Parts: sequence; C-alpha cells; structure tokens
Amino acid sequence: MRECLALAWRSRLPLAAALALVLARSLVFLWWEQPRFNSDQAIVGLMASHLAEGRAFPVFFYGQGYMLGVQAWLAAPVFLVLGPSVFALTLPLVAVNLAVAALLIVLLQRELGLGPWTALAASLFVVLAPPATAALLLEPNGGSVEPLLYVLLIWMLRRRPAALGLVLGLGVLHREFTIYGLAALLVLRAQERRPITKASLRHAATVAAWFAIAWIGVQGLRAVSSPFGPGTSVWDAATPDTHAHEVAARVCWAGPVLPARLWSLATRHLGLLFGTTPQSLGRLGIRSWAAGQGLPWLGTLFALALAAAVARGAWVGWRQPSSRRHVSFAAYLLLVGLASMGGYAAFSCERITAATMRYGLLGLLAGVAVAAWYLRLEPSKAARAAALAVLLAWGGVSARSHAQLLREYLFSPPPNGAREAVETLVADGFRYGRAPYWVAYRLTFLAGERFVLATDPPVRIRAYQRRPPEATGPVEWIRSSPCDGGRRLAEGFYRCPR
Repeated sequence: MRECLALAWRSRLPLAAALALVLARSLVFLWWEQPRFNSDQAIVGLMASHLAEGRAFPVFFYGQGYMLGVQAWLAAPVFLVLGPSVFALTLPLVAVNLAVAALLIVLLQRELGLGPWTALAASLFVVLAPPATAALLLEPNGGSVEPLLYVLLIWMLRRRPAALGLVLGLGVLHREFTIYGLAALLVLRAQERRPITKASLRHAATVAAWFAIAWIGVQGLRAVSSPFGPGTSVWDAATPDTHAHEVAARVCWAGPVLPARLWSLATRHLGLLFGTTPQSLGRLGIRSWAAGQGLPWLGTLFALALAAAVARGAWVGWRQPSSRRHVSFAAYLLLVGLASMGGYAAFSCERITAATMRYGLLGLLAGVAVAAWYLRLEPSKAARAAALAVLLAWGGVSARSHAQLLREYLFSPPPNGAREAVETLVADGFRYGRAPYWVAYRLTFLAGERFVLATDPPVRIRAYQRRPPEATGPVEWIRSSPCDGGRRLAEGFYRCPR
C-alpha cells in the first residue's frame, strides 16, 4: 500500500490528467437527468432514500435475492447531505470510476514497470471509455463499475488471504462477475506450476473461510432486511430466492448457437464496447439528437493494431522467455477480460445487443492488458511510439464523441419529459396511480415520493401497490403512449382514465 501511495505521488500529473478525463466523460451523465435514467436505476435511488430515512433496510436489490445493495448504501449518506436526486445517486459511482482509473495506472506502473504517462495511455480504454460504455460505468442499476474495482483489489490482495476472501465474498454477492478475478488467479497459478505446499493450502483455506464469513454475514443481514421496501421482511410470503438460485436462473448455456454468438461478440459487441463502430448514441439508449461514437475506419485500425500487437508481443516473449515474468498483471487483466466476454457469449440468457452490453464490461480490461503487455515487451522505440499514437488516436475519437454530447446538452438538450410530467402531476395534486414498470419507479423517484405509482409485475416495492387513504377518486394510469380520453403531460407521458 505504501508503494502504491508513493507511486501515486510520483505520477501525480498523469493521475490528475486521468481523473480529469474521467470527470469529463462523466459530466453529462452526472449533471443531467434525461440521458439514460430508468426505473431500474430509480429503484436503487428509492432504496437509498428509504435507507437514509430509516424506513427500510435493503440488503439486496428490491424484489431480488441477488445484487448486493452497495450502490444504495453508498448513495444514502450523500442523500442525507444533498437530498435524493439523480446527481446524488450518480456521484458515488463517479468516485468509484476515479478509484478504478487511479488503481489501474498505479498497478501498471508497479507490476509492469511502465512509465506513468505510458500507463495512462494503456488505461485509456477505461479512463476515456466512449459515451455508451461510460454511461454503463455510471449506471446506478445495482452493479456496473464495481466489478472492475473488485478485480483490481483481488490482484492487490492476492497474498493477503483474509482480505482477499472478504473482497471475493462481498464482490460475488454484489455482482457475480467478480468471480472472474479468482478464476484468472487460479489459471495463472496453474500456469506457473508451483507445487502444492502446506503454506498454499493454508492460504486457500483462509481465503475460503473469510469468503464464507462474508457470505454468512450478508445472509444474517438479509434476515433483518426489507426485501420489498418499507414495511416488508423476509418472513413475508413470496420473498426473493437465495442468491445462488437467482444467479442460476439467469444462466443459459448457448450450446449450438455459441459460434454465432461469438461471431456477434467479435463483430458487434467489441465495436460498441470500445467505441470503434460508427453508431448514433440515440440508438445506444442515450437521449441525444445527433451525437455519435466511432468512425468508419476506426474498427479496421483497431483490429489491425490489436493483431499486430499480439503477434509482435508473442514473438518477443518467445525470443526472450525471461520477459514473461514481468507481465503477470497484464496476463491477469487479459484473462479477466476474456472470461467476461466468453461468459457473456456462452452463458447469458439474453441476446448480444447494446441493451445487454453491461454483462461484458470487464472486457475493457482485455484491451488495457494487450496495450500494456505490448508497451512493456516492445524493445523498439519507434514501434512503441506508433502504438502510443494509435492509442491516442482512439482516445481522440472517444473524446470527440464526448465533446459532441456535452455540447448538445449545453446548448440544445433533449427534453426532460419525465421531469416535466412529474412537475405537472405534483401541481395537479396527484397522489396515487398506476403505470407500466418502466414509468412507475422512474417517476416516483423523480417526484421524491410526493406521489407513488403502483405497477404490474415485477413488483419491487409492495407499499406502492396499496392505495394511500389520502388518494381519492378513480385510479388513473400514467402511460408512455397516447390513450383515449387521456391528457398529454410531456413528451412520452400521458395521464389516462384507466
């Protein structure tokens, strides 16, 4: 830890640049409500509000038995100071993004011996992630950027079994993708062919024991939690299943369609994840008039540079076997990234699309690994300069996309229909109604629960299903499409008689 702090101080200028880039690519999603906010994120906000007010104790995502409520716990103290808002909900995730960027740059220096500016260049895929990926890294939807932090901590704590077990236990309970970090460590250990000793067995047993302590501790908290919001407990009927059961229900073996899914991963997912495929942000789920990401030639350049780096690095590594000892951290990141992308293709129950890209976010680390590995092994200064030029060109294209989006939101922002609908309903004295899932929780959070909306399944907060005594008159629906006899509240929101 002292060595990391010393490295951070010596590389303070590159670190400051990295943190500034993270803040810049986060600004639109932090400051404005409308770019991507939805009901899943609103549920985390409502969890944080209920926790801050002492009305409920959420351990897992409301209505589920998995995805530890870490994001709500982080947001709750911010809500106490700033009040509940999309800004306050996103602010802790910006801090986690900053921590990931700083740790990545420091570890690339400590473990691979890269210079601070070179480490920053190799980290650009995370530090300056393109808009669609940056939005995912800031989504308060239960678990987004945190697995990146967990896998970096797993590497740092690999020789401290108690701390490693705790991080693994909490990380896996928060987001199951954390397990890729443990898998990568095991593969590296097997590759090193180290003998099994009493010390190694004691290390493994300690990790397992502290993993179990973390797991049992969380289950103990679950016993006193509010799984469906205020006024609920685990003794209620139809409480969420166990963590293992919930995760298993979301695993589907691709089987015969695996080759097609891997092809889709290579030709579509990577282009969207790394921002090389030309695409309008509107088609990627971000409210935008005209901003986009990628360039027609960028994907080809990226693929050629990747192939050349892998081939050249393999050649240098074969010619200089001793150099392999210095790239273990890069191998770890690569294994985590490949496991993430492979797991997404082989075991996800959903199609590989922009809407499900969040399941493969750890794949960013594969790009960092290849860049850092090549820059560490390449003996030619000219070749290293060329590689850095490619990384900076990629970063320039990503920065251009963020600048387009920021300029749009500064001078001609898309309408915030949800906020307009909330203010109209509050002014009308509206207290209770019904709405589809993707409308109900979003508007209820933005309204600060000045009114609540019941919804059809999945029901996350049971108290909203009960009509409050002060709500009189017929129950109206708030819909996202026009209806007979209804009234338009704002773009995409209508008040309907039923």
